[in-house]
Amino acid sequence: MKGIMKLLNYFPWSKEAWVSYAQCRSTLWWPLSYLFLAPLAVLIILGAILPLSLFLKGWISFDHAFINYPYMLLVSSLVFFALFPFLDGLYRLIKDQLAGNEFDENTAFKHIRHSKPMAIAMGPILLGILLLEFLGSLFLPFKLAALVIYLLAVFTPILCVYDSEISWHKAWESIQFALNNKKLVLQVWGMRLLILVALILPWVIVALTGSHKALKALTIVLAIPSFVYLFVKILPFYFYYPAYVHKQIEQG
Repeated sequence: MKGIMKLLNYFPWSKEAWVSYAQCRSTLWWPLSYLFLAPLAVLIILGAILPLSLFLKGWISFDHAFINYPYMLLVSSLVFFALFPFLDGLYRLIKDQLAGNEFDENTAFKHIRHSKPMAIAMGPILLGILLLEFLGSLFLPFKLAALVIYLLAVFTPILCVYDSEISWHKAWESIQFALNNKKLVLQVWGMRLLILVALILPWVIVALTGSHKALKALTIVLAIPSFVYLFVKILPFYFYYPAYVHKQIEQG
């Protein structure tokens, strides 16, 4: 227990952030669930159900690359842009909670039509990361560059909801903020990494059981409820903690 407390002390305001987070955890799941489900719904409907239905009726064929690739690009773009309204709503809810304003399940959806700043700021960053990842398959340093940009963009969604200015400069401002607080960025990502490790830990334990069928079955039975509990309990904190830290820095 002492080791865990020492570890948590490495992350600034972790205890205070958790207490604050506990006040809105269940409410955060409203926009967060849409953040996961909306892109998935677009992918399933437009990427699988619709083309498969048309194919079975004989209206289209998958043998034409001239049609396939543009359609795949269109579906990928729609999946991509389905993220931003709910990412914006999630951080707007967090913003209101941190500001002490009243909030409820509808708070995240009140400004869903005004999420353009989030798309303009986050869009170039995510597209740049995808491009660098692709180039990284040819030349490894590009993958490292993509990782660096991903790490530095941790505060970009937060800056977008605090300033409604529609400009891609928000992306650059957030990266400058991160560069001026490098240690803080590493600490925030350390907390995020800790959350991800906690989520995959039950499945790591299952994998370590090897070929022992009885032991594997037992660990799976224990892993499923453990994973669900951790998923519901701590995943929203992955998004909440950077916003809380940013708020403290701004106040300081």
